[in-house]
Amino acid sequence: RKSYVDSSGLEEVAGPLSSGCSALSTEFRYHTVREACVIEAATTAKGHIHMAAVTATILLGGSHPNDTSVDPYYLMKLWEGDRAAWTAHSLTDPTFERRVLPKAPETIAVEGARMAMGLVREFGLGAVMVCAIDGSSILQGIEEMATVITEVDLHLLTPAGSRTYSRWKDQWHTTGVLA
Repeated sequence: RKSYVDSSGLEEVAGPLSSGCSALSTEFRYHTVREACVIEAATTAKGHIHMAAVTATILLGGSHPNDTSVDPYYLMKLWEGDRAAWTAHSLTDPTFERRVLPKAPETIAVEGARMAMGLVREFGLGAVMVCAIDGSSILQGIEEMATVITEVDLHLLTPAGSRTYSRWKDQWHTTGVLA
């Protein structure tokens, strides 16, 4: 079993469940002084959160002393669907994984920023690059993310435009400017 403490001080314990889910499952226990609850999050065999899609990524790593760049060591993903979740993975250590389940939709961006700053401080990183696609929940809180992610180089990449294909509607949808 793996145990992590997220940016708000809540402990996350991950391990197998006894549920009859056909996919690999993970159990999250959040312990606070006043409450304890168990949240089940079904994941696919590849470790992806079931019925969710990645709508934002954050690269964390070293910065160049004279130029603007990110030498990535960690990748955070925002999984959105029925229940949002931030996951963090090391690009050099396949056993490293952390997860944070935001408490409410309006806290998704700031909780991702706090998780990123926790990794920055823990591993002495110097640069953060946030990338969101059209429709990502972090777009509503992108300004707040910039106030939380401090003390490091910060690059915020928001969509100028997007083109997506809907299988349900059998048509393409374009927003913004595609150059």
